[in-house]
Amino acid sequence: MLDHDAMMKAVREAQEKRRQKDFPHLKEGYTFKPDGRSGIVYYKEDAQILEIEWEMSGVRQFDILVFLEGIQNWTRSEGEPIPLEKKEQILTGLKEFLLAKKIRPDF
Repeated sequence: MLDHDAMMKAVREAQEKRRQKDFPHLKEGYTFKPDGRSGIVYYKEDAQILEIEWEMSGVRQFDILVFLEGIQNWTRSEGEPIPLEKKEQILTGLKEFLLAKKIRPDF
């Protein structure tokens, strides 16, 4: 039988390992990081970092599906809420960033 707590612990440890590797190298703004059929778009603003998850789309008119649920709190400064006007700014910038890279997102 699957041990849910052990699985969630392993997920958290893998996330932290990835963050320790990726975070020090992030530049201001957006960074697209694929990992197989999914990945993360990082958004960095000063000391704050947001992870926006995505996966490949199964629909021809889009390349990726972006999960907006994650745009509630900063990943670093951990758990700090993102104000509504900042969320809107991040989403507008994200769409422009992806389209400039010729990536067609669905939100």
